[in-house]
Amino acid sequence: MGYLLSCLFVILLGRIPPDPLDGRIHWPPVKPLHESFYFADPAKAVVETYIRGTDDKPLYFLECYTGGNEGSHGFEYSGLFDCTLTSLGPPRDGRDLLHEDFFVEKGWWSRGRFLTENLLGDCATYPEHGTLRHFRLRGMQVTLKIDRLQLTATRKDEFGSDAVSSFGFEVEVQPDPAAISAIAEATPFRDPPVQVNGSPTKYQPNCKEIVQQHVLGQVTPEYLERHGLAGRVYPTVAAVETTTHIRPQTSYFEYSQDGGKSFQDHFGFAILDTTGRQVYEFRCSRYPGGWFTYFVVNCGLFQPGKEINLLEDAVDPYSRLGQNIFFPDQLFEECGSYPDWGVHREFKMRGLDLILEFKDVVFRNEYMFGYDFATDPGLEHAALTIKVRPDPSATSPVAQPPHFAFRGFDPEGQQACKNSLTVSP
Repeated sequence: MGYLLSCLFVILLGRIPPDPLDGRIHWPPVKPLHESFYFADPAKAVVETYIRGTDDKPLYFLECYTGGNEGSHGFEYSGLFDCTLTSLGPPRDGRDLLHEDFFVEKGWWSRGRFLTENLLGDCATYPEHGTLRHFRLRGMQVTLKIDRLQLTATRKDEFGSDAVSSFGFEVEVQPDPAAISAIAEATPFRDPPVQVNGSPTKYQPNCKEIVQQHVLGQVTPEYLERHGLAGRVYPTVAAVETTTHIRPQTSYFEYSQDGGKSFQDHFGFAILDTTGRQVYEFRCSRYPGGWFTYFVVNCGLFQPGKEINLLEDAVDPYSRLGQNIFFPDQLFEECGSYPDWGVHREFKMRGLDLILEFKDVVFRNEYMFGYDFATDPGLEHAALTIKVRPDPSATSPVAQPPHFAFRGFDPEGQQACKNSLTVSP
């Protein structure tokens, strides 16, 4: 298995076996926690506390420091106060569980970091980005709160504003068995937009208007209405089947529709109705993420002229991964036959049945030991067949979350894929 990418998924998921009786997700139950702190000197502000299980054994470690510190695992903290939550394992790997996006690269892209400008004026009460922030994950809800904030005009921060002279901080943890995500669930509120005040180095968030965002996997009537997806009358698609051949290039996959005579960095074709009118477009390309997402096949179904990917809500609430994304790890051995997440994936929606199936997958090494999927997937060739057929029973306006969670990137690797993990009844 590709060593680096596998390690990244180990970091994300850790070793959480399904219950041997029902194959469902069961995170270790936590004990409630409430701690309050006051820092008369922000430069010396430190919080280091354990979140314990009901057996009193430590499960997670919460660390908060002022900017410029590294903490216990070399993480570069920044801002007024920056918090990370790590699992105590096994393994103890340093992944910050407060991140809401598995593909995030920068350590400071987390709501666990408190910047002074987000704690003042209208920004103080901006939902989930101000002084009060909630994180749901791993059978618990973690609440972080900044209070008793005092400023001083005798000292300035890096942006020339009055610096913080003292502040209080509260941590609360409550059990939440419904929170099954391995990392923090996404919040329905975007970061407040940033405006430039007077110079390119002085930024100030504009918090007067609360900006909401769609959380993948949480499809609301308002979201469907806003994007014109709420109707239940769908076009009758004409059945079609096509195959694209895939090979690795320097830092991405290439696609060919002519049997390998010519390749390009994306693939797509029109889906027509029975009258010959285009009603959807299917596309595959590189995932728009960071360096370790280079060799990822990212597919989507779109209405003509619109950029809403109708497949992207097929998100596993455990790993926060989307079924429309294929990693090389998922294309061979046990993980290749894992339900919902292997070489065969099916999406039923909008009066159609869409099947994606990888065949003729050839790797340069039988077990790919030592391959680094960030720079070399070890893949020689694969063929992706796309089948579309009408299905009047498929009434969902967008793709639905999968029945099974993917756990093949945990420390057991391919062995983990022998035991399917259910996330829905």
